Amino acid sequence: MISTLLLTYIVAIGAAFLLFEQIADLKSEVWQKRAVLIVSVLLIGWLDFYSLLLLTLYSTFIIYVIKKRLSLFDNILWFVILNVLLLIFIKDYYLLFDIQTIYVPLGVSYYFFRLIALVIEYSKHKKHYEEIPLLDYYVYVFFFPIFLAGPIQRFRDFYRLKTPLTTKERKKKYFYLLFVFLVKIVIIDAILFYLAYSRYYTAMVHDLNHHVISYKIFLFGFIAFIHAYMDLMIYTEISKTIATLLGFSKQENFNKPLLATNISQFWQSWHMSLSNWTRDYVFFPTLIKTKKIWLSTYASMFMIGIWHSISFNWLFWAFMHGSALNFYLWLRNTALFQKLSKHQVFNLLLRIFGNISTIAFVSFVFIIVAIHDKDVIVQLGQTIWSLLKGYI
Repeated sequence: MISTLLLTYIVAIGAAFLLFEQIADLKSEVWQKRAVLIVSVLLIGWLDFYSLLLLTLYSTFIIYVIKKRLSLFDNILWFVILNVLLLIFIKDYYLLFDIQTIYVPLGVSYYFFRLIALVIEYSKHKKHYEEIPLLDYYVYVFFFPIFLAGPIQRFRDFYRLKTPLTTKERKKKYFYLLFVFLVKIVIIDAILFYLAYSRYYTAMVHDLNHHVISYKIFLFGFIAFIHAYMDLMIYTEISKTIATLLGFSKQENFNKPLLATNISQFWQSWHMSLSNWTRDYVFFPTLIKTKKIWLSTYASMFMIGIWHSISFNWLFWAFMHGSALNFYLWLRNTALFQKLSKHQVFNLLLRIFGNISTIAFVSFVFIIVAIHDKDVIVQLGQTIWSLLKGYI
């Protein structure tokens, strides 16, 4: 199975490399953009024609309103609310109406958030966005390296590189892509997935059936979190590398989150395109309106939860992270914490303890979204509650 998958990846990568080289060899920048757009449209259409159709209609509607200078985007708050509600409806229709199967377009969260950001920026700088060349706009919308797994690159950060890669640099990028794909197949899809969702998940369910909370549950949460982190990071690396090979700017999405010494630093380095999006378009607007940091923090985390799903799992996950952020905000302002932070030895101990406790917390909370079986979640909650009652 793995060998067949590996062979498929090698053939696909080889064909992709040849295509990248053909695009890079085009003399005209306009034709390079056209080639990227054509390849992106064909690839998305091949993966899912209806996703291509819906994205085309939605993105064309957006640029039509901008170009015609219509007043539809004058009340930006209502536009954002309606789009978030539409995203919830598309992604979670089956939860709202108890329907088991529903069609969800590919990459729907990514292109909704990207286009919401574009409209918000347009409301601030209308003249600049009214002059967007249609070719640049559609390349940004359909750009296949960031279509499925991001990052949520904003239009103002999406541009062609001023200096093309040299032949030596391109070769290094190709070898790096091969290495990344091998990591994806061998370590992430085979080893980590097996450990998390076969070995330790089965052991966890066995313990829960006997109303026991053991170290296996925490191991499941930690390995499942590491699997999710590496999987998303690898997709980001693939996206960045392909974008660079095609001559476009790249965007960092992770900055060593496993080394974070507190939950605030974790969110500053984890899925940065998403956390920065919520910071700019949820946290600060909410803070300006309410003057309450704690409320802005919860609003931001619930938006990130909604980005994934409005299911109980993700809303609980968002509440826990929002609570952790607000607790740390209170803690770092206490006199004792500030006094200890100024002492070299105690500051080092705080950082070590902070790193361990942050990753432990993130891993533990991740359990609730890593479990996809409702019965197991209910059983986990009942087991934890019964243990807590024994201590109360």
